[in-house]
Amino acid sequence: VFLFSNLGMEERENYSQLVDTLGGSIADTSYSDPSMTHLVVGKPMRNEKFLAALAGGKWILHKSYLDACREAGRWIPEEPHEWGGPGTYSIGNVSDNELKMSAAAKRWRCLATNSVSKNKWGGAFSNWKVVIHIQRKDDKGSGLRRVLEAGGAQLIATRGPFTVAQCATSTHAFLDVTAPTALSALNISELRAACVKCYRPEYIAEFL
Repeated sequence: VFLFSNLGMEERENYSQLVDTLGGSIADTSYSDPSMTHLVVGKPMRNEKFLAALAGGKWILHKSYLDACREAGRWIPEEPHEWGGPGTYSIGNVSDNELKMSAAAKRWRCLATNSVSKNKWGGAFSNWKVVIHIQRKDDKGSGLRRVLEAGGAQLIATRGPFTVAQCATSTHAFLDVTAPTALSALNISELRAACVKCYRPEYIAEFL
């Protein structure tokens, strides 16, 4: 199941037809999709789709992969076209930050591939039990939840205040300190007393 990011509309339509011709399928959404197996991006971007693909250890490919599939008339091995692989390091106008994200793409995908063969892969956030407190008008809270779930995290609660039991069960908390209704000092102290690791939402991207 292919998902596209950072591609023009004409490219999306063109590649969608190709994927369909070759017998694949497209998750045509503006956000990450749990069915995704391959993400094709023009260039790495720190957005929801890219972070979810990292967290799930999915293939993150340059669009040259689909061009090569078209030329071959069939699906070909992905690795030569994987972001972070030798084929993408020769692409011009790639910033240092994009190279860093590319390396992360290959690192997480390799970890997932090797772990799956040993029946150990549960995602980048496996064994995380998470509470979230983000209150914004945009979709950032929902996007964060989808990225965490893509990486195998278990969501205990998606809005505070949190009960003592939820604090005791959790391992990680992601808190937006700019939220209109911030958590009380008491609730934060309960999280800390339960040894819950408390971070801003931006930590997720840095971790990956």
